[in-house]
Amino acid sequence: MLRSLKQSTFWKRTYTRKYSMSAIDIIAVRQRDGSFKMSPLILHLSKKAIDTHEVTVAINGKTLINNSEYKFVVQKGFQYACFIKNGCDAPVLGKNLAIKPQSPVTPLSPCDDLFSPAESPTSFTKDPYATTFKDEDKNWKQKLLDSVESETYNYEHTMPPSVWSEQIRLELEQKEIVDVTFITQEETVSTSLHIWSYTDNLVVSDIDGTITKSDIRGILCNIIGVDYTHDGIVSLFNNIHNKGYRIIYMTARSIDMFNATKQYIERINQNNSGMPAGPIITAPNTIINALCREVIIRRPETFKIAMLQCITSLFADHNPIKYGFGNRITDDLSYIAAGVDRFCIFRIDSKSRVLTKGVEHHLQGYKAVEEYVGKFF
Repeated sequence: MLRSLKQSTFWKRTYTRKYSMSAIDIIAVRQRDGSFKMSPLILHLSKKAIDTHEVTVAINGKTLINNSEYKFVVQKGFQYACFIKNGCDAPVLGKNLAIKPQSPVTPLSPCDDLFSPAESPTSFTKDPYATTFKDEDKNWKQKLLDSVESETYNYEHTMPPSVWSEQIRLELEQKEIVDVTFITQEETVSTSLHIWSYTDNLVVSDIDGTITKSDIRGILCNIIGVDYTHDGIVSLFNNIHNKGYRIIYMTARSIDMFNATKQYIERINQNNSGMPAGPIITAPNTIINALCREVIIRRPETFKIAMLQCITSLFADHNPIKYGFGNRITDDLSYIAAGVDRFCIFRIDSKSRVLTKGVEHHLQGYKAVEEYVGKFF
C-alpha cells in the first residue's frame, strides 16, 4: 500500500515537487446585461513568495490586461494571491487562507439531523464529524479552531473586480468551458473556467463518501488509482444534467489535491459513460490545515457554507442551488444554509442506501434514485 502510494502521481506531485502551484476551478455567470460575475480566484503557491509581485492571468492563452485601478498580486512572505487597489496597502493575508461564511455557523445538535436515528444511514450520535466538542477536548480544540480562523482573510479579496468584465466578455462569448492560466515569477498553473447563465439552476455534490463509497478509503483509493465509486452515479448525474441542471463537485479536500481530484472525476467510467462536466471546488487550505478542520476541529461545513453563499451571490435573480448530495449531517447543514429545501437533499451511506425527505423509505443505491428523477428534478 505504501509503495503504491509513493509511486502514485499524487505523491510525486505533492511531496517530491520543487515548484507546483494549485488553483481551483472558477465559475463565471453571465448577467442579464451581458456582463459577468466570477467566483473567487483561489491560487496557492508551493512556497512563500520572496517578494511582492503581480500574477498574470490568461484566458485561452490571451493575457488579461491588469487594470490601472486593481492588481492581482502575491505578497512577500505569503502563498496566496489577492486583488489590491493601486495606492492602497494589500490586505493582510493570513498564513492559512479560509473562506469565511457571511453569517455565523451554529454548531450542530442531534435534533438538527434531517433524519431520525432510526432511519438515518449515518446517525448523528455515531457521526465522526459532529461539530460540538467534548468537555475534556474543548480547550485545546477551541484554541486550535481560533488559531486557524484567526489566520484568514475574507474571500472578497480574491473576487475579480468588475473592471475585468468587458475583457472577459470578449473571450467567453459562445463558450461554456475555457482554460485559465496563472503565471507568477517561478510557476505556472492552469485550471478551468465554467461559463453559466444567470437563469441556470445548480446541483451540488460532495465527493468523498458521496461519489466515492467512503470518506478516508475513497481518498486513499483515489491516490493509488483504484476505483472506489458508488454504482449508478454516472447515469444519475448525467440524467440530472440532461434536464438542464449544472453540476458542482465540492469537497473539503485540500487545494493541494485539486489535480488528483479532477483527474479522479474525469476518470470515472460506468457503462462507457463519464461524469458530466462541472467545476471542482476544493478547500483553499494545505493538506495539514484541511485535515485539521475536518478530522480534529470537525467543522468541514464552514468552508462549504461560505463558498456556496459566494456562488449564490453570482445570481442576482434567484437562489440557483436546488439540490444537494452528501453523506453526512455536515453536508445537510451546508445545503440548508445555502437555501436548499430539506426535501431536496440526498444522503448516502457506505452501503449505498440513500435517504431523502421526499421518500418514506431509503432507496437502495443511486440506480433507485434515478427512478425518481422525473419526480424530483
